[in-house]
Amino acid sequence: LTRELGGNRYAQFLAALAVLFSPIYLGISGYYSMNSFDHLFWLLGAYFIVLTGKTERPLYWILFGTTMGIGLQNKISVLFFGFGIFIGMILTPYRRWFRTPWPWMAGVLAFLIFLPHILWQIQYGWPTAEFIRNATLYKNLPMTPIQFISAQIMDMHPILFPLWLLGLMGLLFLKKGKPYRLFGWMYLTVLIVLIMKNGKTYYLAPAYTILFAAGAVFLESW
Repeated sequence: LTRELGGNRYAQFLAALAVLFSPIYLGISGYYSMNSFDHLFWLLGAYFIVLTGKTERPLYWILFGTTMGIGLQNKISVLFFGFGIFIGMILTPYRRWFRTPWPWMAGVLAFLIFLPHILWQIQYGWPTAEFIRNATLYKNLPMTPIQFISAQIMDMHPILFPLWLLGLMGLLFLKKGKPYRLFGWMYLTVLIVLIMKNGKTYYLAPAYTILFAAGAVFLESW
């Protein structure tokens, strides 16, 4: 992803190093669970979106939809990423794609891949919805926006905060980040949704692979 965003060896090494030393990635990837795969699907989805913008090839929309469908079979929090990308497209020139059938086909493809899981949920009375509702009411501690953002800094490691903050600010405000600005809006969208829904802080962790890549590219260009 760093390479496709325009990063050379220095940026690629720096982004990989940031991921390697991030506490949340080390912790979650230290045992077998769906969370580590969740990070992979977010990153792979972002990769196909970048290739779509660079090549204008509809094929990458099909690959994006396939990735989202398989990602949803793994963990439904991929919906956060999909919703964030949708908002990011609306707010950037990527919205031109909505006048083509390809994003809609990607959505249909993701839905069809996810459909067996939906049918299973219906058959058994929506157990995942019950689990999420109970976790929100009885397990997740309510957090203020400042507490939630502070947890993001700690989860990713304070030393890495300047790098992903540079990535976010660069995506939102720098000319070099304009082609990929939808990722900045994606991050802010998911952040706001999780704060409003009292979501777990690590739900946002997959997004930082994208911010690390962008931050490394902007730092290298300077």
